[in-house]
Amino acid sequence: MLRSIKPKRELEMPKGSGDVAGPEGELITLRDFALARSSIYNFLATIYAEKPSSHLLHGLGGVVTALRLCGMSIPYLAELEACLRVRNELKLQEELEVEYTRLFVGPGCVSPYQSVYTDSGGLRDSGLGYPSPAGPVKGLLWGDSTVAARQQYLEAGLEVSEELPPDHIGLELQFMQHLCSREAESWNLGDVEAAIACLERQRKFLSQHLSPWVVLFCGKVKGSTRHPFYAAMADLTADFVCSDVSEIENWSSFL
Repeated sequence: MLRSIKPKRELEMPKGSGDVAGPEGELITLRDFALARSSIYNFLATIYAEKPSSHLLHGLGGVVTALRLCGMSIPYLAELEACLRVRNELKLQEELEVEYTRLFVGPGCVSPYQSVYTDSGGLRDSGLGYPSPAGPVKGLLWGDSTVAARQQYLEAGLEVSEELPPDHIGLELQFMQHLCSREAESWNLGDVEAAIACLERQRKFLSQHLSPWVVLFCGKVKGSTRHPFYAAMADLTADFVCSDVSEIENWSSFL
């Protein structure tokens, strides 16, 4: 995954932040808003980066709360949470592990790499999660977007694990989690300039990386899955990322 290297030491600034309208019109701090977004991105990153654990399933309720804090109403998540709660946890986890492998790892899987959806020229996706030696085609791995994603991680002071190509959906979502977390830290310290810089980095990454392919990817997941959990997660991912793109564009107009 992504690991922090040489994190910058934040200057001690007077604490304070602005506020935004939350659900039902109440005001929440910009710090809390960023933390809620960070929590959602972290949950989504885990969905696609690894087989589901009991900890992940227990975190679904927290995601519903975070979405409400962001002013988003996602009724299908509350329904899914209630449905999963009455299932045998061990059996459910086994079902989801099998479905995760079928969706994202096995032959004919839904490719979780940006370059397969947005780049041309490079190595053909073998369908097994790694490149095949076929010649340049449309729909590939290790394209320009892979290199560009890695560069953005490095510029943000992160090192990239060799376990996954840098444009894996899980890593791109985790990077957004990192940026939201840093934004929250900046608001907490009263460092408005640093917070705005984090928001601009988020806007750039969303527009160049997640936004161009996340809806197509999620559509393929929803069309391929045999389990309601992953169908709901695909809807959640597309809904949340598209909503976040709009939010940040709105912020950019007056920050």
